[in-house]
This record gives sequence, structure tokens and C-alpha cells, in this order.
Amino acid sequence: MKIISYVLYGKHKLYNNGAYLNAIMAKEYYPDFEVWIYGGFDVPEEYISQYTSFPFVKYITINTNQSYLKCYRYIPIDNKNVSVCFSRDADSRVTKRDQWCINEFLKNIKIVTKTFISVGESWYVVIIRSSEVHA
Repeated sequence: MKIISYVLYGKHKLYNNGAYLNAIMAKEYYPDFEVWIYGGFDVPEEYISQYTSFPFVKYITINTNQSYLKCYRYIPIDNKNVSVCFSRDADSRVTKRDQWCINEFLKNIKIVTKTFISVGESWYVVIIRSSEVHA
């Protein structure tokens, strides 16, 4: 199973709308991935309903609303059924450039057990960090 994971907490539209838009774009750019969203208890229900309207989105409520919730987006890689996982910030859109970077990375490595990719963005580069892979 391949996963894109996000974390949400609070009512801020930038992040809540961002997760929704990213779910739409994830299906376009990564049709064989599922989207897992770990959400704090304070995410408004109308957003949760939007996310869960997609059959490829799994929404997991976490009983907190603190910023350390961000660590939860790394949990899928510990799932025995997950072979590839990459995490994103909810306000960072999935793009064609990301698709190219991830696909190039995945086709040029041998997956030993699992692959975890954390994608960070700056104005000039997509940073990809991984674990447990051999080129």
C-alpha cells in the first residue's frame, strides 16, 4: 500500500481547504496512493465530511489539537501493509514537479523494506528525505 499522509488541527481554512485540494490532486498525480489525514479533535465536521467523501481518503481523529500532532503523519510507515509513504504539509499543494521527483526517486531505488519520503518545499527545491532504501 502507498500512502500520502497529512496532519490537520484547528479551524484555519488555509490548512483545511488545502487538505481537500491536495486529496483531489493526489488522486490525479498518484492514482495508486491512499491519502491518510490525521486530524485533531478541533477540525470542523464540514471539512471531515469533505475528506471522507473520497473513497481513497482515510481520516483518523487524534484526541489532541496541539502542534505535536504533526508527528502523527509519520505513523503510516510503521503499518505492516504500507510499503511507501510520503508526508506533506496540508498547505503545500501536490504538483507535477512533486510527481516527477517522487516517481524518479521510486524508480531509481530498490525498496528494501519500506520507503518513507518527507517532502518539504522552498522556492527553489523539493527536498526528499528517505529511510531504509538502497540505490
